[in-house]
Amino acid sequence: MKSNIQNNIQNTLIEVARLGKSVGLHGAMKCHILTDFPEIFQTNTTFFATSMSSFHKNTTSLTLKSFDSKKQLIIFHEITTPESAKTLTNCMLSCSIEDTKKYCHLNKDEFFWFDIIGCMVLENNEKLGKVTDIQRITNTDFLIIQTDEKLCKQYTKTFLIPYINQFILTTDITNKTIQTQNAKAILEES
Repeated sequence: MKSNIQNNIQNTLIEVARLGKSVGLHGAMKCHILTDFPEIFQTNTTFFATSMSSFHKNTTSLTLKSFDSKKQLIIFHEITTPESAKTLTNCMLSCSIEDTKKYCHLNKDEFFWFDIIGCMVLENNEKLGKVTDIQRITNTDFLIIQTDEKLCKQYTKTFLIPYINQFILTTDITNKTIQTQNAKAILEES
């Protein structure tokens, strides 16, 4: 039963950092930021540290005590010694989708990746496929699209669309659709 609970937790978490080496005598750790929203690091917010063992994943709940953005040091209430901090070295640090939405404010026409993943990609009312993931290459986010079944016979099973104005017309996360232009040409050339 515990593994089902951990799987459900994992499915609702967003990775925000990787924990590094222990620093000092009071359990501080280096924190390698992965998120575009460092404002998520709010005192008393609950985070989840997941070890990526080759045998199994182990998730530990932690409450943030302090975060120094300049030094990229993080301290949790539950971690008070260098020895306990060392057990978390290289763990992925995640937070809930709810806390992400609560603390990370978006501008107009900005979206969280977890809201875009799962959207249908349309061009001129033709379904090109579904967003399965997003990858950042240099400064551009690329949507990884699983090609629609009807188009798979002619084209590749997956392709990338840069998330830039040249290709993306509108994103509607309520209806889980992305309207595109020139994206089919990318599919045809893939």
